[in-house]
Amino acid sequence: MNQRRSWFIVTAFAVIVALLTLIPYLVMDANTPEDSVFLYTMGNNYDQASYQAWMKQAEEGKILAGSNYTTERQPGKFFNPFFILCGWFVKVTGLPMLAAYQAIRLILVIVVILMLYKFSEFFLKGFRERFFFTALATLSSGFGFFLSTKWLKFFQETYNIVSLDLWVPEANIFITLLEKPLFMMALILVLLTFILLLKLFKSPKRSTVYYAGLVMFLLALIHPYDMATIYGVIVMYLLWSKADRVRWVCFAGAVAISALAMIYEYMLSAYDPFMREWGKTLTLSSTIYSYPMGFGLLFIAAVAFAIKKWRKLEKAEIFLLSWFFSHLLLAYMPIRFERRLLLGLTVPLALLSTLYFFKYALPNLNKRFVLAKNNVIVVMVIVILLTVPSNIRYVVDEYDFFKQSPNNYCLKKGDYDAYLWMDKNLKRDTVVFAFYSTGVYMPGLTGCKVYAGHYDQTLNAEKKKKLTGVFYEPKTSDYFRTDLLKNIRAKYVYYGSFEKYIGDPGFDAKPYLTKVYDNEGVKIYEIIGARY
Repeated sequence: MNQRRSWFIVTAFAVIVALLTLIPYLVMDANTPEDSVFLYTMGNNYDQASYQAWMKQAEEGKILAGSNYTTERQPGKFFNPFFILCGWFVKVTGLPMLAAYQAIRLILVIVVILMLYKFSEFFLKGFRERFFFTALATLSSGFGFFLSTKWLKFFQETYNIVSLDLWVPEANIFITLLEKPLFMMALILVLLTFILLLKLFKSPKRSTVYYAGLVMFLLALIHPYDMATIYGVIVMYLLWSKADRVRWVCFAGAVAISALAMIYEYMLSAYDPFMREWGKTLTLSSTIYSYPMGFGLLFIAAVAFAIKKWRKLEKAEIFLLSWFFSHLLLAYMPIRFERRLLLGLTVPLALLSTLYFFKYALPNLNKRFVLAKNNVIVVMVIVILLTVPSNIRYVVDEYDFFKQSPNNYCLKKGDYDAYLWMDKNLKRDTVVFAFYSTGVYMPGLTGCKVYAGHYDQTLNAEKKKKLTGVFYEPKTSDYFRTDLLKNIRAKYVYYGSFEKYIGDPGFDAKPYLTKVYDNEGVKIYEIIGARY
């Protein structure tokens, strides 16, 4: 098959997958309660809201951003090219934030799939093998569909060992495509880095060193966790393949170019109070049992291939195994972001599985079954379908969560309309006091700051979360309220659907507040005399 036709087929497949990932959103939107607006996000709503908050600052022209989830004074220090580009996309297209976020996600789904296919050229020869790998890496999941959490209680660590494919987006490319634009961008850069480094090791050139270093530089700024993967994989590969001095020097050159970005990230996490708070979040690895469960048939086939070829490994296969083994080493190092390193691990496992399928499994099937020999494509489709069920279960589970807890996926229309009003009428970085649950979405949709709204981007989040509740209790004294508002330099008080659940403090009659917005049960008050 000629190259143009093969790329056309892969692109068509990528578009189909992108449209498939849109279906769950459309179904949820169609089943959203009449009094609510679907936010077109799935998975961890805190993550999605915080991404939009970074994008909002870039849309407003900021290059160095600060946290809008906390009111402490802070100079903007956070530089992330991905969120900047996304913010510019929102500004240039004029799309609402929710629509722009979905558009970015769909575009990146296509790019990721095309990058997977391109990456496979280093390891697989024919189009059939490469396309099989691309589909397998995109759609595969583990044994989560077949394993009930109840069956795992005898391990005593149910949360940690529950099948990775059902709860860790980094371990499942399909979930990444479904939910996480940031992870998709990081995966694209990881694959591009490896493509350039493999080219560099095959034919050392100074220009390739520069290109690889530049991509690593961008990766370090966008998703620095993955630099550990890059360093670990390449060091193990060069050692295992007994690379010469030239290859080591070339890699060192690329590392040197990316070093400035890594130093910048370290300085932020070590000395900036906000970034230090963000870095405290623990994402520890699951137990070793979770790997065969989470990757399922891919894990089994990859191990089988490694066993069969262990004594006659080619350099390309050494690279794939280096990716897997270096991950296992790094995943249990004493670091706080162990689980983050799972991003992309599906790729080497899917490639090793593809090699096993075409070199061993398929020839064996052809010998035993004439039907398999005459229907290779059917066999390939069946194998891929066997790896899909957990992804179906994940989508169904998300829909069930949506029906049970719509507040994690939707905003009341009154709140959403109030956010639109705030976006048009309030100055950027204005401090608006609201209940913690309201504060989750406000920065991304309005550009305003909140006192509390995120578990790891709000300084002293747990304490502030409680205080936002106390503020709206009717029995709370006005002295407490005015003192708190003054200390955080708030200019507005928000009273919407979440705040109503706590109580009615009678803000209309408070002498220190004047109502500036009242629509569909949502009220916004300006604080009289707030001129800081």
